[in-house]
Amino acid sequence: MKAILFSAFWAVRSTAAVSIVMAAAARGAQTIDDPQAHTADVAVFSASGEAAVERRFRAALAAPCSVQLSNVPLTDVLAYFGGLTSFTIVVDAKSWSEGTLATDHPIDYSATAVSIGTALSDILRSTPAELTWLARGDGSILITTRTVADLTTVVRVYPVRDLVEFEFPTYVTEDYCTLIDAITGSVVPQTWSDVGGAGSIKQFPLGSALIVSQTREVHEQVENLLAMLRQARDVQGGARPRVAAPQPSPGKPQLMGERMYLVRP
Repeated sequence: MKAILFSAFWAVRSTAAVSIVMAAAARGAQTIDDPQAHTADVAVFSASGEAAVERRFRAALAAPCSVQLSNVPLTDVLAYFGGLTSFTIVVDAKSWSEGTLATDHPIDYSATAVSIGTALSDILRSTPAELTWLARGDGSILITTRTVADLTTVVRVYPVRDLVEFEFPTYVTEDYCTLIDAITGSVVPQTWSDVGGAGSIKQFPLGSALIVSQTREVHEQVENLLAMLRQARDVQGGARPRVAAPQPSPGKPQLMGERMYLVRP
């Protein structure tokens, strides 16, 4: 176990003390099965590249740690987490000031054997402005307020052919409606456009994909749901659903079938 004590670093601040004990190095560490730090194994594409940055950051957040903080300025805590995860962390100071949160807001926090992601999320949520993080296409992580994050939507494309195709003996059909209903009905339902929210989801049959515009946290839940649906499918054999061919009536000619794709509106 590697221990890092920052008492000397904080000596210039008479009231500040911090001790962070890492159960493993951030790189190559064994991860903790923690929903807040989970990285779903789901293919996803985004124009600005923030989805790939977010995935790498979440992977770094999965490393385990134990943390004890006493009256440590928030910006110093964030600088340490940036070094720990090897990411540049940028502070959205404007949104903080609008929420009357000072950048030197003191942090008191203690946790044992948790993921880095859990510790960071707990610390951010404990602030008066209820902070959170957003990945940026330039590879950095922006720390901003919940209000700003909830208004920041990004578009991502999810390949879903394996979840929407149904194979019949003579043709294949794609059912996007069932999958869309499952997503919008179980992943933060109040955030989707059909009930007045800012999020939207559309099918793109030519690419067998879903185009989703949502906030970072909702996208993370969509990824996790798709991963669980694929796990459920794999437990049951992994093949796409097939429907048995109807038996022809005696004395009637059997027509040759053609392979076609049908998409429900």
